[in-house]
Amino acid sequence: MIHVEPARTPRVMVVEDEPGLRGLITEVLTSEGGFDVVEAGSGDEAVAYLEAWDNIDCVFTDVRMPGHYNGLELTAWIHGHLPKTRVLMTSANLDPNDRLPDVAFMAKPYDFLAVIRKIRALLN
Repeated sequence: MIHVEPARTPRVMVVEDEPGLRGLITEVLTSEGGFDVVEAGSGDEAVAYLEAWDNIDCVFTDVRMPGHYNGLELTAWIHGHLPKTRVLMTSANLDPNDRLPDVAFMAKPYDFLAVIRKIRALLN
């Protein structure tokens, strides 16, 4: 008999400094998207987690956040340390010239189901 490992549920990290929005998108990604979701309230918190655990498939991050790592710096850190981890950035007021090349982006306010579709596309 051939043993096949069950497919692992994709793990998504939501990095958002606004707790209400972070909780809402986490709930939608879990219940509607079927993802295993980890939350971080800042880029600094995200980096600390990612340094300890390299089990994140996709990071959905806001751009403007307090702390040492904003979303752009967090994305650059991920590309340098975890190149297989996908990133989806979001912002309500990001100048298109500030975006990193070859990084997926969704403007705020976003449609929650569109976020799920975009993450799935990034992971496939």
